[in-house]
Amino acid sequence: MAEQSSENRKQRSRSDCLSEFSIYLTEAFMLMKEFKWLSNSYVAEFFTQGLWQKLPHSWRECLKKVTLEEVADNILHDNNNAVFRFVWPLSLLSFIAACHALALNRNQKKFIGKSGDYKPDEDLSMMFKKHIKPKKRHELSVLPQVINTVCKETKTTNVVDVGSGLGHLSRMLAYKYGLNVVAVEMAGQRLPVAEKFDKEIEEELKRLNKKDGVTNGYGDVTHIARWIEPDISTEEFVKLVYGNNGGAQISLNNFTDTKEEVIDTPAHLENMDGSRHCVLVGLHTCGDLASTMLKVFKNTPLIRGIVSVSCCYFRMSLKEDSNNSTCGCRASFTLSSFYQNIKNVQNRNDEETNSVFSIVNPTISENVLNSHFKNNLSSNYLKNYFNKDGVTQGCNQCNCHFKCGRTEGETDCGFPLSKFLKRLPYQPLQYKSFETACHFVEDYAKKLLNHSPNLKLHCYRAVMEVFIRHVDPSLVLAPVRCKKIKNAASMTFVEYAEKVFERLDKVFDPNLLKDINYEALLSQWKNVTIYHSLVLLLGPVIESIALVDKVMYLLEEGMDATLTPVFDPDISPRNFALVATRET
Repeated sequence: MAEQSSENRKQRSRSDCLSEFSIYLTEAFMLMKEFKWLSNSYVAEFFTQGLWQKLPHSWRECLKKVTLEEVADNILHDNNNAVFRFVWPLSLLSFIAACHALALNRNQKKFIGKSGDYKPDEDLSMMFKKHIKPKKRHELSVLPQVINTVCKETKTTNVVDVGSGLGHLSRMLAYKYGLNVVAVEMAGQRLPVAEKFDKEIEEELKRLNKKDGVTNGYGDVTHIARWIEPDISTEEFVKLVYGNNGGAQISLNNFTDTKEEVIDTPAHLENMDGSRHCVLVGLHTCGDLASTMLKVFKNTPLIRGIVSVSCCYFRMSLKEDSNNSTCGCRASFTLSSFYQNIKNVQNRNDEETNSVFSIVNPTISENVLNSHFKNNLSSNYLKNYFNKDGVTQGCNQCNCHFKCGRTEGETDCGFPLSKFLKRLPYQPLQYKSFETACHFVEDYAKKLLNHSPNLKLHCYRAVMEVFIRHVDPSLVLAPVRCKKIKNAASMTFVEYAEKVFERLDKVFDPNLLKDINYEALLSQWKNVTIYHSLVLLLGPVIESIALVDKVMYLLEEGMDATLTPVFDPDISPRNFALVATRET
């Protein structure tokens, strides 16, 4: 009876989380749909696409008077004590407030597992510091303890480290925490280096044990060079990790091996009780790899838990917009508190075509959202549009909230993962959006406050785009523009342009610069900087959407999942760890 009551409480809690996150994703997508013209724009096209003119007229009039310090303090920083020298447009203030409110709280927190808190290992021993940069050292002072906590809670000593690189995390888990680790890395050339580092630590441990007369129980590390395909099956994954012998002994329930390749891996992962279950981990899993890990976790009962830190969101495969549907229903509900009274601004001579926001009562409290987000932002009445499973209501035919966007036969992608987001007909987040999500707003704010010479480089690239197209119209957004020119901030634009043309393998004629009036364009560097700041402000919201989508995916599958900023964002900006476990 007590077990049934506990299970009911878990289901209610999971249902509450689904409902709250559904509301959040709805509001966040409203914002992104309204400002997709901003999030998907390239600052390099500032002049060629007339991006400054796309801002509302009132915004431009305001922003041309602000200082760089005000851009940092009043726009990029979530500053409740911001000082304004003059009146800013309410629509601009609303946009800024909405972006901050809809971004996950990035402040570092301790991961609290079911068994309680833990103390981060702030000081790594010297043997684990070798070959490791400060950023990685900070990450290794925290994440291995999170993983060890999950291993204890799931009663496993086996870990699969996906995207293991040079094996720094794997070595910590094996030689400090006594876990058996399979380290999977696609870059085969890293394997000899990783194994060399393993031997160095093993020799150091032997020396210390001989000196102290103590024998410690260390785990093992097995390195595998293998690319994990996004559509990898459960059986393929089991063979990869456990080898042919280990995989043959395991019931896979309706999964078949569709590839001819056979992985010959030692079946060495075995817990003290003889079981073969494990925990799947990944530190900075790039693009689709993070999504693939979640799918493998969902489909593989042997995996009891997962600890994943995502990065490189722009490498995710994306679901495209879909306007084809058998359902013709449209959302007819009143918009949430952040977006009431959205009005279309009529076209003017300056081609102003954007909408404005007016925030009304943006501080409605909700337990789940309060624990994750900077501000209280949920709208209670929106709950009427969600059922207990977090699924939107509104159409008797397909139970959708907006017009259906999911079509039959549509292939899986890296984003979105959750059934909830897949139902939405519009996908305002594109490659450029997720590229923006990989920037760190605080770092750029510091550059603004310090008047960094690097700030002019955005304008350099934008003028360069004009010049390149003038010389050769076929070179639209040439990839070379994205490659850094060493010491570019110390160069004049003419010197910079010459370096770029060397990269393009084209003859540089400085006289042609006069044709584009480049000096007049360079004088607008501040406008370029401000526009870039507005784009960056959307980055944390986009990253939050990507992360919450992953949590929703697991919650929809009936699993317990949490999202915790375990690293110091000033040291490691991609600092959210997604931790999930399945019932045993």
